[in-house]
Amino acid sequence: MGKELQLKGDPKFARSHPAGTPVILVQPSIHAKYGTMTLEVPNHVNMALNVALYNLDKATEILTKIMSESPMQENGIRHIRNSFDYMLYFSHIQMAVLASYSAVDIFTIDQAMAHGITHVFQKYGKDKGKKLVFEWIPLEDRLKIYLPEILKVESPKKDRAYSDFHILKDQREQFVHPTAERLYNADKKNWEKSYFGLSLSGQCDNCGIVAKGIISYFYNKMAKSLPTYLQGA
Repeated sequence: MGKELQLKGDPKFARSHPAGTPVILVQPSIHAKYGTMTLEVPNHVNMALNVALYNLDKATEILTKIMSESPMQENGIRHIRNSFDYMLYFSHIQMAVLASYSAVDIFTIDQAMAHGITHVFQKYGKDKGKKLVFEWIPLEDRLKIYLPEILKVESPKKDRAYSDFHILKDQREQFVHPTAERLYNADKKNWEKSYFGLSLSGQCDNCGIVAKGIISYFYNKMAKSLPTYLQGA
């Protein structure tokens, strides 16, 4: 395992404080209109999960309104008309999925950095032994191979939390990498694989819980108390 932490945020470059001293990270920024400012940096995982849950709540609220305006027809089908609410609903669902995936992504990077790891060595394939930048490794490999080694815990690859994460990953792929088939698939056998079919199927409604689940797996394996934002996962 490589240890090459060369970031300005490395604790060895920071001013030391007595144990127990509250420390708040700040990020300097310059806004074109409002000028120079310093921002208190939130926990990035917590922020991403909050974004996901907020957007899920908004999507549920909008969908309820859309359904109330789209009564069941005699043929047993609801016809949903194109509208601003309709587009807003899809925007919220997509944002919820992307933010949930980001929460897991950020968690792996944070944990590696906390252990002084920015590079690891390829574990398999023709490039075995090659030095890799940790955050460039596919997220599923970070979760099942590299992060367990860093944290010295069992891999989640046989755990329900990991299989649920794979569903979240596939949902994210649908939105981030559109294809003609994903955008316009009207095949009754594969309608749930289309952009709109997936969004309206209810499959994305648990994306925040799925993200919490795979992150909680590692906390539980490390025998650490769950952060407040993960409690109830």
